[in-house]
Amino acid sequence: MKVGVAAIAVCVCASLPVVPVLGQTTVMTRPLSASVQGTFISERRQIEMLILWRGAPGWFFTPEHSQGGGAGTVVSGTLEYGSIRLDYSYDRSRRVLQIGNRDVPLKAGENLVLVDGIERAGGTVVKTLAMNFSFDSPNPTLASIVGPSAEVVAFLRCDIAGPDPRAQAKLSAMVCDELKSR
Repeated sequence: MKVGVAAIAVCVCASLPVVPVLGQTTVMTRPLSASVQGTFISERRQIEMLILWRGAPGWFFTPEHSQGGGAGTVVSGTLEYGSIRLDYSYDRSRRVLQIGNRDVPLKAGENLVLVDGIERAGGTVVKTLAMNFSFDSPNPTLASIVGPSAEVVAFLRCDIAGPDPRAQAKLSAMVCDELKSR
């Protein structure tokens, strides 16, 4: 679906898709571990913002509904997994991310937001970080994106299994197994 300047894409691959058109914003949410989903907001192959949503193992193994769009410098979206609803809006010009109805002002360079306990009213922002999301490869692996930060790797809780062993194996193969082999 493409609305305004934002496009919503869903990917179950181990690497980020290449943005097909310069100037087009791509938003993608995908699982990174049994407890964490990541929402990637990118433009011109550059990740501008990464929101990591953490909950109980398997919280997103329910029917999903997502929608999003944008206008001008604002990208927003809603993710729904069963009874869990996550709303976000990122205003690039003001450098403010809104999670639910809470504003999260971002300092210069901050582009990664850790949200924990998403089952409780959309969660709590526990930390904002500045990450270097510049890559030599046009299609970096997810592990290479989050791997440089020990804090982010710990946030993923790769050691905690989800409720579905087959889904867990696929998730682990895409991100956690690569992180553990480093």
